[in-house]
Amino acid sequence: MIPYIMHPVLDRLDALALDLDGVVYRGSHTVPGAPEAIETFRAAGKRLLFLTNNATRSESDVAEKLASHGVVVSQEEILTSARVTTDLLLARGLGGSSVFVIGGDGIRSALEAAGFALREDNDGTNADIVVVGSDRTFNWNALRVASDAVRAGATFVATNGDPTLPTPTGLAPGAGAIIAAVEVSSGKTPEIVGKPHPPMMEAAAARLVGARAVGIIGDQPITDLDGGRALGWTTILVLTGVVDANGAGDVRPAPDLIVDDLLALVRPPG
Repeated sequence: MIPYIMHPVLDRLDALALDLDGVVYRGSHTVPGAPEAIETFRAAGKRLLFLTNNATRSESDVAEKLASHGVVVSQEEILTSARVTTDLLLARGLGGSSVFVIGGDGIRSALEAAGFALREDNDGTNADIVVVGSDRTFNWNALRVASDAVRAGATFVATNGDPTLPTPTGLAPGAGAIIAAVEVSSGKTPEIVGKPHPPMMEAAAARLVGARAVGIIGDQPITDLDGGRALGWTTILVLTGVVDANGAGDVRPAPDLIVDDLLALVRPPG
């Protein structure tokens, strides 16, 4: 292994919460140097938690995707907004309720495994709960069904509010764009689970209980950094996702540290 040198800011941290999309990978493309940086974090004894608002994949799917990018992790080191959404609904005593989902396999499989009854197509208008996340198959009928159910009194929950998602070809619409459509159509506002909102951040803090000092590394100031700041964590912005070098100086509040990429954290600055 190459003898990388840890950035001084990381010396005082014993745990790191890392975003995925735009930090470790962009779609099918690995962010250069990310696997080496993560290997160095682990070798230095840092506790790691991979924290993603993307609810389209299960923990096992995320672990498999990370492995395809050269990053080997256990499922216990992964926390998705799909998992937190499901746990939140169970904690509210809503287990067994019917749910209409706009979202991918991750949130669907998590809800089904927990005993929720998924309602499909027009049957969704009678659902007890509407859960909205990122969904590349989203269409007008799904919008109509979700809106009808919410207007009829269904509990309205969103896995995350990310407006965009970084891809190799640029920014794609995120879950927030779909949520906005349902909000406008239904006239109701959902409870949002993912970063920077308390359900996701509290779940992350619980996974890292015992850590004396935590840093959060992300590319989305309004999700990753705001969520970490609320917990008193050190905030580290990487410029491999939503924010580039031209926009970094405009981020407010300013992060504790801005670096080009993960690899910049494990080599001498400059």
